[in-house]
Amino acid sequence: MKITYNQICIISVLLAVGIFADTFGRNATDVSPSKKPQTPKEVFNDIRRAWQGADVQKLMDYLGDVKTIISFENEGLESGLYSRNQAYYLFENLFQNTKTNDFTFVKIIEVQERNTNPHAFANRTYMRLRDGSQLSDQIYIALTMVNNRWFITHIMSLEKSKKQHPSSGSNVGP
Repeated sequence: MKITYNQICIISVLLAVGIFADTFGRNATDVSPSKKPQTPKEVFNDIRRAWQGADVQKLMDYLGDVKTIISFENEGLESGLYSRNQAYYLFENLFQNTKTNDFTFVKIIEVQERNTNPHAFANRTYMRLRDGSQLSDQIYIALTMVNNRWFITHIMSLEKSKKQHPSSGSNVGP
């Protein structure tokens, strides 16, 4: 079989594009082939630290190219599918308008069986900065593995919290 100059050029371009995409298309935090991927528990610990430190960029390390289901109706945010860029601004706004007092995972399910992804539940207490309300809810986070990396597929507030105004000390409905 005779290979023409055009075929060599096409093969060279395809190889170069593949190498470029593989090298530069990765996030700086991607797992290299020689490094063992994180366990779900390690990922959830990173997420906890990011949340407690209001570190949007660290949280973004776990959002990929696929849209993420996000729901924080308590804070007036519309539930839906968010791209990585949209999620960045959503969490930046959330962290600017609330102060997390505590974010602790109370249940982590590391199941890695077919059709079941790791997920966890965290108890969150926080203050809404605009009115000083002390609130609490439970956050559900689910992960999926893509190319040897864990990514968040869901972040949802599961419970309506009760407001406690600092001046009265009494509970008020949502």
